[in-house]
Amino acid sequence: MEQQKYHIRDYHFWKISLSLAFASFFVFASIYVVQPLLPLFVREFNVSVSEATLTLSMTIVGLIIGLIILGFFSDRIGRVAIIKYSLIGSVIPFLLIPLLDSFYLFVLLRFIQGFALAGLPAASLAYLNEEINRSSVGIATALYIASNALGGMVGRVVAGYLTDAYSWDSHLVPLQRFSPHSAYIRDYQLDHHYN
Repeated sequence: MEQQKYHIRDYHFWKISLSLAFASFFVFASIYVVQPLLPLFVREFNVSVSEATLTLSMTIVGLIIGLIILGFFSDRIGRVAIIKYSLIGSVIPFLLIPLLDSFYLFVLLRFIQGFALAGLPAASLAYLNEEINRSSVGIATALYIASNALGGMVGRVVAGYLTDAYSWDSHLVPLQRFSPHSAYIRDYQLDHHYN
């Protein structure tokens, strides 16, 4: 017998929708956090402007590749598993980047991070469609997509302010601190009706 899907009136609708929105906020903040720091990377690492942009563009290349590969695997091993491993894998580069002196290792870690970050968008919309009732899935999707934009904006703004006040790698601290919250989401908030 097929499990009943959640409606907007259900507690689990909000638990799932807000958990994925929170995780989506983290993903897009993580992607765009380096954008205001590109001029600083030119000075700090003694690279050209086009090389400095690799910290963002290689993350997006990793994301594109990850969307294709992890989308395929989310059909095979389950959406919740992909979301969990994505959130774990995306935090590790934030722990390692401040320890690096090499710009190209920094870019490599950002590529790996982009690949890991892809797990959430690769699996979450399908997950919402599988768990949320058709009449309510539009609201859950809107919350998820709005969190994308909010995360990207906040990632840029916070990184700029923290860099002005402290150092360029200080912007990674809030995202490192965010990881326990992501762990909470992946372990306790997502249901497993179909996944």
